[in-house]
Amino acid sequence: MREIKTQGFILKRIPYQNEKTRLFSVMTRDFGKIVLGAPEVKRLQSCMKTVAPLNICEFEIYKSNCGHMKIKSAYLVHSLLNHANDNLQTLQKLYVLAELIDAIIEEGEPNERLYGLLVNSAIITKETGSDLIFESFKTKLLGLSGSLPHLKNCHTCKEKCANDEIWISEENLHLYCTNCKPMYSSDTYTKLTLDCLKLLCFISDG
Repeated sequence: MREIKTQGFILKRIPYQNEKTRLFSVMTRDFGKIVLGAPEVKRLQSCMKTVAPLNICEFEIYKSNCGHMKIKSAYLVHSLLNHANDNLQTLQKLYVLAELIDAIIEEGEPNERLYGLLVNSAIITKETGSDLIFESFKTKLLGLSGSLPHLKNCHTCKEKCANDEIWISEENLHLYCTNCKPMYSSDTYTKLTLDCLKLLCFISDG
């Protein structure tokens, strides 16, 4: 049994019908998103207080005989929860950051850049409550996961979007110039200013 050390951001606790084990979805620096099991035993009581959603921890983990990854020890690096002083809106943003990573990222795909983006965005959002950091994270996440559409050209005519008549589809996030925007569609389109488009491109390229 070989122990492995890594740092991880705890995304959520996974419902699991087993009184002896807790399962957590964790975004790790070295192994991507993984599921970690934590035995509910007295010698790990202090560890269990550390292993909670929105905590960043240094983990020592191992693979059990049944193939699952389990926690041997956990040490708190940074907690994003401070219930006495938490702003509800900021706390909601932090949970959304964690939920997005958990929903979009597949297990076992290491991405140290994505891990750094999550940790830094979460800490700055906690400290400032900034909507810009929150929206920037979502845009960068889509780019790193390969889900962000091209943000410089019209999806239909492929011409560069160079004026204020730019429309974005809320269904698929494709851009359309005024001439190419479908006149009759069940989709909803939002008009973007050129400055807004430049900001999105800056965020996604950064």
